[in-house]
Order: sequence, then structure tokens, then C-alpha cells
Amino acid sequence: MGQTDMCSDRSTNIGTAQTVHINQVAPNFQRRPALISQVVKRLSSLSLLDEAPSSLLEHTYNIDAKLEYNHVFKYRPLIEEYGEYGNNVIKILSTIDQEKIGSERKILKLINDFYKECIGNLRRIESCSEKKREIIEVIRSNSDQIIEDVINKIIDVINNSSNGQDMDEEDLIFGVKYIVGHAFIECKVLERPQL
Repeated sequence: MGQTDMCSDRSTNIGTAQTVHINQVAPNFQRRPALISQVVKRLSSLSLLDEAPSSLLEHTYNIDAKLEYNHVFKYRPLIEEYGEYGNNVIKILSTIDQEKIGSERKILKLINDFYKECIGNLRRIESCSEKKREIIEVIRSNSDQIIEDVINKIIDVINNSSNGQDMDEEDLIFGVKYIVGHAFIECKVLERPQL
């Protein structure tokens, strides 16, 4: 993921006397707070599975159909358990949005942008391939990796923020996965099935 190397000073000797500094942080570098860090911190303060699974969470599509449509395997259990943690994610996003108007939209937009970056990278790779496939086929063959890449990008944002430094690793990982599960349900990650 690279977040542990962010502040290290690595020097490499090239030739006899040249030194190149890679990933050296400027002395006046200041970390900024991240809204998504607040969500994960608040999720970590809850017993996420203390609510009874809710079948009341409304969706305009069938979640199983979206999982099948996108060929999600590795992260399928995370999405299928949404009823166990979804209400908590919704409540926390709503609370943060009331405290700072537009926060929920910004967080979901960030996640969707990370998804679009992954798709852009896949399109670039696919353009070099001799066998051209439709983008949905590329997404389907990479869906679990796309979800994992989005998770890792969010973890990087949190680890590099000023308000994401004091979380336990487990809280960070579970919180981010729950937010990405919510983003999947909200169609910010992967594609909605064609009706």
C-alpha cells in the first residue's frame, strides 16, 4: 500500500556521487483532516453488529443481481452482510452531513472517483491488449480487485490525514470495508445491472 513509506527518507546512489531523494516529505508538510476518517472513527466506536439485521433497507435493484452481474466473489459476503452494518453507516454519514452539509455526498463522490480511476486504468491496460473486450467484461473479470483497490485507496487517504492516525488497524480495516459495502449498495462502486 505504501503508506508506511510516506515519511521515510530513502536515498539511492547513482554512479559515484549523485544522490536522489525519493518520497522525502517537505519540512513544512501538514496533514489535513479527512471526512472519511471521521466516519471510520465513529464506526469503530459502535458495536457494529449490535443491531438486528435489517431487511428494511430499501434498494431500487436486487443486490444479488448486482453481485452476479459484476461477478463479485471475494467481497460477496461483505455485501451480503450489509443489513448487519448498513444502518450504522447510514446514521453516521447522516450525522456527519448534518454537522457539515454536503459531507456524505463528498465521501461517496470520493469513493466513486476512486472507482472511476480503477476503470480508467483497466481501460488503458485493455487498450494495449490484442483482444478487445467490452468494458463490462473487463470490470467483471476484475471486480474483486477493483473493490480491493478502492479499499486500499481509502485506507491511504485515512492514513495520510491528520485525523486518521490514532485508529486501531482492525477498526480502520472494518470501517473502510463497511463504507465500501455501503458505496456498492449506493452504486458508487461497480455497475448496476441492466434491466
